[in-house]
Amino acid sequence: MRAILEIEKYSLIMTSIEKDNDIVLIEAGETHEVDLKMAREIVAHRLHFMKDRKHYLILDLSNVKMVSRDAKEFLQQEEGGLKNIIGAAFIACNPIASMIANIFVKTPTH
Repeated sequence: MRAILEIEKYSLIMTSIEKDNDIVLIEAGETHEVDLKMAREIVAHRLHFMKDRKHYLILDLSNVKMVSRDAKEFLQQEEGGLKNIIGAAFIACNPIASMIANIFVKTPTH
C-alpha cells in the first residue's frame, strides 16, 4: 500500500510527511547560505506545516553551504530551531553538510 504524502513547498524549502505520521522531511531546493532571517523563516514554515505539533525531523542538508553564527545560535535554542522537535536525523552527502549537521548534534545544554 502506498503512503499518502502531504507536501508543501515554501520559498526556501519543501516539506513532506506521510499521512498519520509524525516524521517530517525538509529539503532545501537550492544552494543556501543560511542567515538568521532565513533560519527564522524555515522554522516558521516547519511549525506552520506541522500545525505546531511535536514531531520528528529528517533534514536534508545537501544544499546548505554555510550557516551564520546568529542562525546557528537561533537553531540551537529550545524555543527557536528546536521547538517541537522530539528527535532529528540529518542527511549530509558532502563534507560541508556533515560539518553543519555536527552543529546541531552538539547543541549546548542549558
